Amino acid sequence: MAIALDSSSLHIPEILSPAVFIADAHYIPEPSYTFTLDSSKPESSQNTSPKAPLESKWEFLDSSSPYPRYIGENGLTGLLQSLLLKPPAQLFLMGDIAHLFIPHITHNATIHRELIALLNALSHCMEVFYFEGNHDFGLDSRLLPRVKIYPRKLQPAIFTYQNQPFLLSHGDCFITKGYECYITALSAPFTLSVLKLIDTLSLGYIHSYAQSLVNAKHIKSLAFNDDDFRVFASKRIAAYKHYAHSNTHDLLSPQNQAHKPYGQTLEKCELGVIEGHFHIGKRWQSFFALPSFYCEKRILIL
Repeated sequence: MAIALDSSSLHIPEILSPAVFIADAHYIPEPSYTFTLDSSKPESSQNTSPKAPLESKWEFLDSSSPYPRYIGENGLTGLLQSLLLKPPAQLFLMGDIAHLFIPHITHNATIHRELIALLNALSHCMEVFYFEGNHDFGLDSRLLPRVKIYPRKLQPAIFTYQNQPFLLSHGDCFITKGYECYITALSAPFTLSVLKLIDTLSLGYIHSYAQSLVNAKHIKSLAFNDDDFRVFASKRIAAYKHYAHSNTHDLLSPQNQAHKPYGQTLEKCELGVIEGHFHIGKRWQSFFALPSFYCEKRILIL
């Protein structure tokens, strides 16, 4: 029998309904348009007024599916604008929201002004959590001051939902040691500083070239039949449980690290998992493999 976790006594953040989860949107900005949320004139001569927020339009594929399909306009920006009209309690951005989003680099932040403006507007209406992925990292809290940013070193992070602990991450963890070394080096502060210097010295040319290469990468969903997905889910859950049992004190808040009974309780809890990265869009028990918004226009609503 699973033991419930008292999140109030542990100061563990809670997933509040309705919570919207978006993963792997791989947003590519339109360079000719600057998004505004006030009455100021956009820089582009082709767009003389800000985009109006859009109504949410959802299509549920079946009554048991936790992944409704968004059928509005303008892709990710249309979805985010619709959330401004009817704000949920929380918004979870589960990584790879943009195809290449490294706002630590000046020119990258510039071309993503629309996305940054939308996220800042949303953060005034609801709690916004941003889990860095392998296409978006080096997120700058100065540009997103109210967004709660989870870099890879803080993933997976523990939350509770209906008194059950859940581990949340972008999903590119527990893969191979080689990949872990690669992505850790790529997102390291030293690497980001070097990339920023190169961007400045090349007047943005190197960034534009890198952006064009990444934009050309083909993005697709990962197909699983039910049996194969159960095997995949079981392995992923086992990896997360091993991490949780080995890093109990790191997962719990510092105020509670001295209280050994909490660690024992966490080990006995039934852990849920919410992750993206693999572009699957299936659920098995308390394991949610998020769909790619880029591929399917689907999200998770809890």
